[in-house]
Amino acid sequence: ELIYNKAFVLSKLNRTDEAISVLERIFDLDFQINSELPYIFIAELLYTHREFEKALGYLDDAEKSFGKKSSILYLRGLIYMNLQNWLKAYLEFQNADKLKVETPHFLKNFGLICARIGKNTQAIDLLLRSIKLAPTDPGAYIEIIKLYLDQNRVMEAYSIAQHAKNNIPYSITLSMLYDQILQKISKDFKLPGN
Repeated sequence: ELIYNKAFVLSKLNRTDEAISVLERIFDLDFQINSELPYIFIAELLYTHREFEKALGYLDDAEKSFGKKSSILYLRGLIYMNLQNWLKAYLEFQNADKLKVETPHFLKNFGLICARIGKNTQAIDLLLRSIKLAPTDPGAYIEIIKLYLDQNRVMEAYSIAQHAKNNIPYSITLSMLYDQILQKISKDFKLPGN
């Protein structure tokens, strides 16, 4: 526990290299680790360093020792997302969803993966769930508006943009998307002769 706490403090001081080195010592010691937390913590640190294969190894070890946990599945999904392995990311997120992960960031990322593999209806549902949980976070609004625009569903995009305007004070990206929506609406509904 002392080693884990030392690594935690080092990570909060942005000394992640040292935190990783300290944590690696836990796995070299000759005693049984009774929690998945050290595995997940080192995998998170390695994730921030983009050492994805090494992080996956620790997550696999955690799952072997402690079974399927939502935090393991979600982090593994994020790693596959960064590796652009969309199908593996989808499977990990799907399994995490079965374990009732219900955070806005998870739902947004799962939605993005669904959109990547063509599951647009599921993507929209997940993004709407993310918005419901975090109505002042612009991320899910931006992604669902882009998805609607890609599908030429301009009025749905407009509706979400209006909802975002009511909940979020100002976002450059949302403002640009809103302008894009208005241009599409004016172009699509232009009367002949005008």
